[in-house]
Amino acid sequence: MDEGEDYEEDYEENYEEEDYKIFEEIYEKNNMFRRETHAKFHVVYSEQDDFPQAHVELIFKPLIDILREILPNNRELFKQMPKVNVRDLFHVMDELKNTAKNVENSINKKSLNTFIKFLEQEFDKIYKARDIMLRDGEVSFSMLWVFYIPNSEVFYQCDKSGVKLGGIISSVQYNGSRNFTIYINVINYDGIGFKHCTIVRSINYFRGGKSFTEFTELSVVLSRFINISNFKRDVIESGKRFFSCYSGTNKYMNYEGLLYSEKIEEEKIRVNGRVMIDLKTFATMNPKYIMGDSRLPDKNQIELNHKNGIYLKRNELFNENNYFLATGFVYGFSFALKKWGTFEVSKLTPIKFKVDAFDELVIPERKKELLKGLVNYYRPRNNTTTIGDSLDIIPDKGNGCIILCHGSPGTGKTLTAECVAESLKRPLWVLDAHELGMDPVTLEDNLSKTLEIGYTWNAILLLDEADIYLERRSTSDLNRNMMVCVFLRLLEYYKGILFLTTNRGKNFDDAIRSRISIFLHYPTLSKDDKLNIWKNFVRRANLSLEVNEQLAEHELNGREIRNIFHISRMIADSKEEELTTSLIIDIINEYKSGLDKLDD
Repeated sequence: MDEGEDYEEDYEENYEEEDYKIFEEIYEKNNMFRRETHAKFHVVYSEQDDFPQAHVELIFKPLIDILREILPNNRELFKQMPKVNVRDLFHVMDELKNTAKNVENSINKKSLNTFIKFLEQEFDKIYKARDIMLRDGEVSFSMLWVFYIPNSEVFYQCDKSGVKLGGIISSVQYNGSRNFTIYINVINYDGIGFKHCTIVRSINYFRGGKSFTEFTELSVVLSRFINISNFKRDVIESGKRFFSCYSGTNKYMNYEGLLYSEKIEEEKIRVNGRVMIDLKTFATMNPKYIMGDSRLPDKNQIELNHKNGIYLKRNELFNENNYFLATGFVYGFSFALKKWGTFEVSKLTPIKFKVDAFDELVIPERKKELLKGLVNYYRPRNNTTTIGDSLDIIPDKGNGCIILCHGSPGTGKTLTAECVAESLKRPLWVLDAHELGMDPVTLEDNLSKTLEIGYTWNAILLLDEADIYLERRSTSDLNRNMMVCVFLRLLEYYKGILFLTTNRGKNFDDAIRSRISIFLHYPTLSKDDKLNIWKNFVRRANLSLEVNEQLAEHELNGREIRNIFHISRMIADSKEEELTTSLIIDIINEYKSGLDKLDD
């Protein structure tokens, strides 16, 4: 005997004529039954915003207790006069039947069976409509509640990017006849911990039927209706990356996608470069940014979150169930754009560092060895004690490494900083005087924050064309004098690596000289230097072009060589030809001719 036959036999055995009469009175769609004192429950039919509603008012305490046990999260059941929406009982019919089989008290058993019989008649048309919709693969607006069941896995679209993310339905409700609201459990991060959150999605009223699997038609799709093997795997992989990004103070990543920033209106900017994911610093630097559940909580909120079990336990973080629920955005900073914003998790990838970058740096070997020694000192070590700790009487003073690179444009100054950053696998944060500010107050505010953040991120800072801070002070420019004073003071207490570049090598302020750890001079490129630079570009492009000395005879700096090589490759590719020395020389001659006319 199967479970259905077992239930029917048990039901007939305990169902008497008196119960059936009461049931018939209860089922009448009028108010007569509300005056029946012997009724175990009342049924109330109503219509709100042209949308039919049916509720059950519960009177019999044993029946109330049974439903409270089956639906512990239904708040209506725990009120003094419990009332439950009939729809809330549709998805627990099997549990009600199983419970009825195990109830020993005969009165309680008959009352529960009467209740079940009423529900079966009430749901008869719904069962038939459900089967038809499953067959046709479409759902009507009035039947959404039948399929969108609490604790079901769903995929929903991100508001910003349209990326598909995963969640678990916590509850649903119709808001009148025009809107079906779905409350979805997800996992977010607020700088303190990973936590349970609820997002809300709505399906607006529609006529006819909509496909179960079309995101363009339904903003939330049930996972059981689509082929989820690869789809769900992508969502889990994105969630795993989300947890990785926030498992630590910050994460240095590569990003190719859109940066989203909010000012008056949301701004979207294309990014292709390296970013730092750091929610806490983002929140500090952007106090007016709307971060929702990611907003840093205050002390009271943290305590409340712990007390209410909002935060996930540390030993239960890393599993696929949690990855599936992770949200799709992280907060951070783009080094290419020099902007704060939010990034799509799915577009983040690990950085492939050029660990052999020093090999392509065309500078004298003694300078290269000096820089390599410096790099090796700043690599992570088990011994955290640094040499600078004991050298100065005043604590925290003079422990940084300030490198001044001076010389002609295009001789490798910026490339040196890039090579050091690549070798150390650290971010390179390029700054200029204009973004730091051109008055003492603005400079102090911006530079102090930048130095603090840069040190926190273990970044290599590069202040390009820093002449305004380096030249000797004079009595005729008090504003610049004050800026130099601010710069010197902050520089003295910085503990990280800072590169300063300038095209000038004279008229340095005496105080600046004493703050510099290493002076590196970059002379005009020799013929051999230029030849090596050409070879580096050819090797990096995986070309078979043989570099001859004819290319090195032209007066070009490193940046000009790079630009000419790039243009030459573009022209050769457009013609579907191999890159040749003659083509490069033609481009060089054209470049120099145009430059000479510009100087006339």
